[in-house]
Amino acid sequence: MPAALLSRAEQNIERYIGVPAAWRADFALTCHGDSMSPTICDGDMVCIRCQPEVEQGEIAAVRIGGEATLKHFHRQGDAVMLLADNAAVCPP
Repeated sequence: MPAALLSRAEQNIERYIGVPAAWRADFALTCHGDSMSPTICDGDMVCIRCQPEVEQGEIAAVRIGGEATLKHFHRQGDAVMLLADNAAVCPP
């Protein structure tokens, strides 16, 4: 995990949870907001695995400035699009 993300994550630890080893998760986040609803809802806990690349259409945790967001990852040429599930909250 990048040092800056780890440092920020460590500053905001709410609690420790047990995660099955088969999930290969590096950490978990509590989600806030409805942009990924109904797939991921406000208050859901998601397990995150750090990896060097994201596959087309996968949901990725992306840090933009000081904030993290969960969105579907799409690449078109050199452009990257982060798309929400809930078009009412976050139009494409």
